[in-house]
Amino acid sequence: MLHILLIGAAFGHKPSFGGDYVSEDSAFEIVDPNISIVVYQELTCELPELWLEFEADADFELYVQLGVPVTDWLEDYAPTVAVVAHGLPLDAEVPFDLPTGMGAMVYEARSDADTFYEPFTQTSSWVWVEERLSLPESGKGYVVGWHPEMLSGKIWIATGEVEDFSDVSPLDFVFWDEQVNNFHETGEYETPADLEVFDCEALLAPQEEVAAGCATMKTKPAIVLIFLSVWGVLFRRRENPLFG
Repeated sequence: MLHILLIGAAFGHKPSFGGDYVSEDSAFEIVDPNISIVVYQELTCELPELWLEFEADADFELYVQLGVPVTDWLEDYAPTVAVVAHGLPLDAEVPFDLPTGMGAMVYEARSDADTFYEPFTQTSSWVWVEERLSLPESGKGYVVGWHPEMLSGKIWIATGEVEDFSDVSPLDFVFWDEQVNNFHETGEYETPADLEVFDCEALLAPQEEVAAGCATMKTKPAIVLIFLSVWGVLFRRRENPLFG
């Protein structure tokens, strides 16, 4: 047990790894917002958000961190995070529909990120946001992360400040070490993929234009068939000596 506690003290946050925490309905459940946890997730053009769900009483001080792994292709990747809950501003500008009756407090990336080194996995992150918010009302709430310019990339969100590793085993730490290193692309366990940031709005625009063009062609099949028929007749006339 002492060994686990010492490793836990070095780890800092109890990690989880996303992929499907992409909406209000599929949010990662924060069982206790006091306990320090972190969720890692890749943001793609198809899945551009990371959602976490919590339950807390009024006046609870929610601690939130937002970070990005230190890797060359994410050097200028500055995401945004919001706390969504009852009693917060209803006019907050967010790229998703707010749950009924909830508002949001939006935290944009500061001008310069802090660098955080995690000693157990020996990985580093850029921390773009670190905030504490006193919740105005009791009930359910969410923490949501995204990139304000609709760019693909990677982010992590951490909540809570009380470290508790009493329910984990040494094998959990082995798994976490590998997964965190792979997320940070250190090359410790696997060769990093050749990734880059994509502008999702720019990528989607050409697809929409192509789709619109195809749709237009499909609305006039008769014209296409007439053209092909006339062209076939003319071709046969030129090839057949009986004509002309």
